Amino acid sequence: MACRTLGVRTDAGEEEIKKAYKRLVKIYHPDAGKTGDAEHYDAIVKAYDFLCTHQRPKAKPMGKILGSDTGYYKDASYSTFDRRYQRQKQKRKEDLARRTKEVHDKNEREKRQAQQYKNAMDAIRAIRTAELIKTLLTKAEEEHEE
Repeated sequence: MACRTLGVRTDAGEEEIKKAYKRLVKIYHPDAGKTGDAEHYDAIVKAYDFLCTHQRPKAKPMGKILGSDTGYYKDASYSTFDRRYQRQKQKRKEDLARRTKEVHDKNEREKRQAQQYKNAMDAIRAIRTAELIKTLLTKAEEEHEE
């Protein structure tokens, strides 16, 4: 359960969740020294991400009268937000792959265009050289005829 991981009530507000997250991250961050625990840190980050990205429905006014807990995350298990986190992670991975492919395709297109430009310039130089040779030959023939 995400709330249990962060140590907050199921009806906790955004500020309370944020404070709990910051407090736990300081303790369990992998760079925190002896207390750093990467697995626990990942669970904290996943729980915080889950709680922050899910929108909470408005509490029903009769909820407290009936004695039921009106928190949206009452039944949310760790596996629920872990699945969501994995889907988001996969989507980010696919987005990165797509952007990487786009950059690669753009680079390939630019290389092709640069090669085409070089070939065109070589052809222009060859034409100019041929015209120059033709002009020189024509002048040489005219001088030879005189």
